[in-house]
Amino acid sequence: MKKVKQIVVSSENVSINIEKKSNTLGPSSKKHMDIVGSKSKLKKSLQSSQLPTKPDQSLATKENKIGHIGLLPSVIDDNSAESVTNVLANDKKSRKKSRKNKNSNKISLILYFLAAIILLFGIGMSINQYLTNRRNDKQAQHYVDLANAGRPSPAPATIKPSTDDINKYQVAPNMPRYLIIPSLNVFARVRSVGVDKTGAIGTPTNVFDTAWYNQSSLPGQSGAALIDGHVSSWKTNGVFYGIKNIKPGELVKVQRGDGKVFTFSVVKNQVYPYDSVDMTALLAPIVPGVPGLNLITCTGKVIHGTNEFNQRMVVFTKLISQT
Repeated sequence: MKKVKQIVVSSENVSINIEKKSNTLGPSSKKHMDIVGSKSKLKKSLQSSQLPTKPDQSLATKENKIGHIGLLPSVIDDNSAESVTNVLANDKKSRKKSRKNKNSNKISLILYFLAAIILLFGIGMSINQYLTNRRNDKQAQHYVDLANAGRPSPAPATIKPSTDDINKYQVAPNMPRYLIIPSLNVFARVRSVGVDKTGAIGTPTNVFDTAWYNQSSLPGQSGAALIDGHVSSWKTNGVFYGIKNIKPGELVKVQRGDGKVFTFSVVKNQVYPYDSVDMTALLAPIVPGVPGLNLITCTGKVIHGTNEFNQRMVVFTKLISQT
């Protein structure tokens, strides 16, 4: 039997019904409680045992009607995860190594190409130098006897050209126009000469002029330009009178017809007997591969009965700049 007791709390205006159950339970109620208790004990026993369980295979779902797989949690063991990581790392290293090999191949090709260019350039320079030396040797061999013969030449004029005459002097743009030696106060016209009627190299017809031998190189070109001048005559000093005092390191300049100036530096002086001039050296640059300018004049003593000197002085210079 159930009894109902009603308690009214006036201050809260709330009625609370408390249902008081009887202490007397029937047989069916006891049986129900025993079953519930047994289940509760079994559940606790299972939880305390903490036995490993396999993932529920029922979590895997089949493809749904529109072809997508249901998103359910999955279990991946540590070994599988590590394998995937290793595969990705190895793939990244492989791509990086492939790019590195391609870049290395490109650099190798560029280096081979540059080496080939340098080799071809060196071969070209060697061939050019060989041809230049051969031409100089051929010319030297042809003229050596003529130059060393010591044949007397006509006496040069001794009339000094005026400043106006010098300023009006004109030549072709690529030809030497003026020879300038600052330390000797030389500013002289440069004539063009070949060989005279006797086969000897020509000389200026005026003691105040110089002469470029037109079978030698032009100033600034490969090889060496050869310019000669008189040291003096019976009446006056010539353009190269003070050349015996020139020293290594002093400057010699050549101005062309187009105004371009080539500056040379003196390397050394050399004196030869008049009949033993080294024409091979005279037509070659003193520094191999660097354009040269060689000056020649008479020196020593006058040979009795002639107007010739018994020695020749050669000044060897090398190109240092052009403006």
